[in-house]
Amino acid sequence: MSALFGKRMMEKMLDRGLELLKEYVESGKAEVPAPAYVIEDYTFPATTFATIRKTIKMNEMDSFMHQSDRDIKAASGSQIKGNKYIIAYTWDEAKGETDIAMAYPVNGPVKGLSMLDIPESKGYKLVLTGAYTMENFQNAHGAIGKHAGENGLTDPLMMEEYITGPDQETDSNKWVTHIYYLHK
Repeated sequence: MSALFGKRMMEKMLDRGLELLKEYVESGKAEVPAPAYVIEDYTFPATTFATIRKTIKMNEMDSFMHQSDRDIKAASGSQIKGNKYIIAYTWDEAKGETDIAMAYPVNGPVKGLSMLDIPESKGYKLVLTGAYTMENFQNAHGAIGKHAGENGLTDPLMMEEYITGPDQETDSNKWVTHIYYLHK
């Protein structure tokens, strides 16, 4: 009899707790704060990249990135000496387009690809961990862009380096992207 009484009492308490939680969430007081990011001063090393650059509609980014990734890997082969990068030259949300390059650091010139030499550059670095969602990237770029602007870097070279992604890790919570805002 006491076990039954205890169960009913627990169910009432849980129901009341869920009711209070629902009221709190629906009240708007349970706003989720924007994520906090660690942004560090960073010196990007001089690097030579093999790239494919194009101005595209933002809704074409995935197909451009996948095709360019395959093309650069096929042309560069063993000359690739690091992770995949995206370099954004422009990002125009009003027009819905971006001037963007897929890039890999390489040991030397690669026939058929555009080469880009980035000298040693000072700027900022943010480490983003998690899935490749628009919200994650917008929050991260918003944070590093604000930080850069507050520190006098108003027209940065924006780069993303894909450290760990779906090719290496199935759990998207473990994906790691380094975002750089550098002096040109």
